[in-house]
Order: sequence, then C-alpha cells, then structure tokens
Amino acid sequence: MKICLENVTKIFAKSGKNGQEVKAVDDFNLVIPDGELIGLLGPSGCGKSTTLNMLCGLEEPSLGKIYFGDEDVTNMPPELRQVGMVFQNYALYPHLSVRKNILFPLENLKKEKKLSKKEMEDRLNNVANLVQISDLLERKPKELSGGQQQRVAIARALVKMPNVLLLDEPLSNLDARLRLNTREEIRKIQRATKITTIFVTHDQEEAMSISDQIVVMKDGKIQQVGRPQEVYDNPINLFVAKFLGNPPINVFEGKIIDGGLYILNQKVLDGYKINNQDVIVAIRPEGFIVDDNGSFIANKQSLEVMGREISVVANNDACVTKTFRALVQGEDIAKLAKEDIHFKLKRNKVFIFDKVDERRLNDE
Repeated sequence: MKICLENVTKIFAKSGKNGQEVKAVDDFNLVIPDGELIGLLGPSGCGKSTTLNMLCGLEEPSLGKIYFGDEDVTNMPPELRQVGMVFQNYALYPHLSVRKNILFPLENLKKEKKLSKKEMEDRLNNVANLVQISDLLERKPKELSGGQQQRVAIARALVKMPNVLLLDEPLSNLDARLRLNTREEIRKIQRATKITTIFVTHDQEEAMSISDQIVVMKDGKIQQVGRPQEVYDNPINLFVAKFLGNPPINVFEGKIIDGGLYILNQKVLDGYKINNQDVIVAIRPEGFIVDDNGSFIANKQSLEVMGREISVVANNDACVTKTFRALVQGEDIAKLAKEDIHFKLKRNKVFIFDKVDERRLNDE
C-alpha cells in the first residue's frame, strides 16, 4: 500500500492559562512506496509519534491530506483504515492467553467482516509461525519475556492482515541484546509479509539498520529523507550530521580561505569551491588517519582499545566540545604514544556547514 502525506500539519490547541498553540507536525510531505519499511527518526518532541497517530486515525490533521493508495483517509475512522498498530508498551491483555490476545481483533470484527472459527484459527497459526511463538499460545503475558511479548503484539497487529503496519518505539523497553535480535526479526517479518511499515524511533542505529528509507525530523519538520547510508554520507544540515552516527560526529570552528579549509590556522584540506568565510566543520570519527605529516593536531587525553579499532579521546581548541573522538586502526597504537597526535583527514568524512543557518555548503 502506497502512502502519501500532503502538507500535513497538526496543531494542538492552547492549554493552561498562558498556554500557546503547539505545532507538533509542520507541513509534512512524504510519499512512502508500497512494501517499504520507513523509519521516522528524531529526538523526543519532534512530531514522529504524532505523525504515526495521524496515519492510524487516532489524531486528525489540522491541515493537509493523507492517502492510502488513491483513497483519501484523512477523516476516515481508525477501524476502517486496515492498519495494524504496535505500541511501545505492547498493550497486551494480562488476563488473556497469547492465543486470545492475538484473536481479540478478529473476534471483534463487525458482522459483514466476521470470520469463521476455522478462518480465525488459520490466521492465528500463520502469524504465530511467522513470529515464532507457536509454542507460547497458551501462556499469559506475565509468563513471557519482553521480546516474546513484543512478538505477540506484532502477531496481533498482523492477524488482521493490515495494508499498513505502524510501530511506535517498539523496542525501547527491551535490553540492548534483545533489541538487536528483535529488530532483526521485525525486518525479517516485514520482508516476508511485504506490508508497508512505518517504524518510529529516536535511536538512529535502530532506524538505519532496518529501514529502506529514513525520515529525519526536527521540531515537526522533515529535515532529510533518503536511504540510510546516503543520509549518513551526505547530511543536508548540521542537525542531521550530528543526529546520525555513533560515536557522534565531531564539530569544529573553521575557515575557508582561497579554497583551503583551515582549522586553528592550519590548512587541513584544499580544493574547495566555497567563498572565503568562517564555517562549521564536522568530521566523522572514522575520518581521521594517524600520520606524522598530518596538519590536524590534537592533544591526546586517553585511548580506548577496542580490538580492531582504537578510540582516541583528544582535544583541540577549535572543537566546540571539550573533547572529540577519532576512530583509528588498531595497528596504529604505536603511533599514538605521543601527547600531540598528527592526523590527516578523509575528505569524504569532512562536512562543511554555514555558520549562520547550519546548512551544508556545496564544495563542487
């Protein structure tokens, strides 16, 4: 099912004595291709969950239109949208077995859509096999692990055979190892069902690992849309550059002078077609090469040896934070004995932004 959001805006009314209107989603335009998994990514309060709620019908847009295929569903009730929803807290009925939890939405279908017992049992068995919980059907939710409860919630959403699957922070209640395993399962399930899926998260690693495309949001607005690696490699502004990446990108004050990029009056790269000006320089942690002839100099604070890589924690007076991190090869450890370390920079890992509006400057 292709989904199209056209100029969608959501404004919440004033609250309290001196309250102001809150524009949670601002002029949101997006086309989601049929069968893709899209990650809505951004910090808390950016409008991603509100967007999801408008897609499922729990909230109505203040402005704009929402289309499922060619059908305008902007004002359509949730029960008619054929949407499956998985919430952050799973929302399972504690007094019902796994079987009853999954069958609940089928047992409450209206007369014209009512299924026979055999049809319901067939659907139950299909989704239980798909999410690998066939041996848990007689248990109660309290007898399940967090990951198993999450699978039950997904099965309950899938049993309705929805056209669209919506996942709202579905992994945030799981521990780190379980999050990794469960996100792999979600991707596997989505590929098997080919259901158009929107996955809301604030975890950039989560979104990048399973999404066909990511939508980075801030203050209700879309900042950038694209394939995860494309957005990581070509951030459109400083916010996107800082939001994606772990460890996060390093930010420095710099200058462009006659095509050269200068940090602390040292030319670190050359050949830029950008007007002379003060700029913001952002360098990915993997963008540093230890080299005694390198012109970028940093004062080493500590080393974190991680096997194949070494994380160098260092400072530089141009850095906007107290320290920055450089990820270098493990075999370079002998070169890191000195207090002052010289680096060369990988040009494709260095991004230059306007100092005023923080947009990416084109160097071509």
